[in-house]
Amino acid sequence: MNGMVIDLMGIYVPSAAVAIAAVFLLLFVIRWLLDRFGIFEWFWHRGLIEVCLFILLFGGVLWLTAGPPITPLFPF
Repeated sequence: MNGMVIDLMGIYVPSAAVAIAAVFLLLFVIRWLLDRFGIFEWFWHRGLIEVCLFILLFGGVLWLTAGPPITPLFPF
C-alpha cells in the first residue's frame, strides 16, 4: 500500500484512503460490540479509547497490506 493508487471507475483514490475506510468499518463493528456488552463503561474516557482503537486498527491494516517495514524502528 505504500504510495499506490486505486482506480475506481476513473477516479484515482489513494490506497491509504481505502485503508481508512476499511478501518472505519471495522471500528464501527468493534464499537457496537463494546457498547453492546458494556465494556465502554469500564473506561474513563470513551473518546480516548476510540482514538486508540482507530490508531491500532489503522496500523494493523497497513501492516497486513504492506507487510512489516524493511528496517526496524529502533535498530540496536
